[in-house]
Amino acid sequence: QTCALPICTLPDWLHEERVVASIAEFCVAPPYRRHGVGTAAVEALIAEHRRRGTTEVEASILRDNAAAQAFWARLGFGVHSIVTVRSL
Repeated sequence: QTCALPICTLPDWLHEERVVASIAEFCVAPPYRRHGVGTAAVEALIAEHRRRGTTEVEASILRDNAAAQAFWARLGFGVHSIVTVRSL
């Protein structure tokens, strides 16, 4: 498998006019990284959601994953929220 891109689309419960496509996990297999595969996949997804009327696309990334942060920043994504976690 070259890449994985699970996504769901939900209305924002506070602002129903906002429809957000949420990318929960995104990865490109190591042999295909740095060849434009991830960029092409995300750009195709954005184009499709723009056509559908989706107002925003969000992607979750881990705080310490500098490569992922740089990837999403190159595609125009910025930090929107912070998720807190508690280990049990």
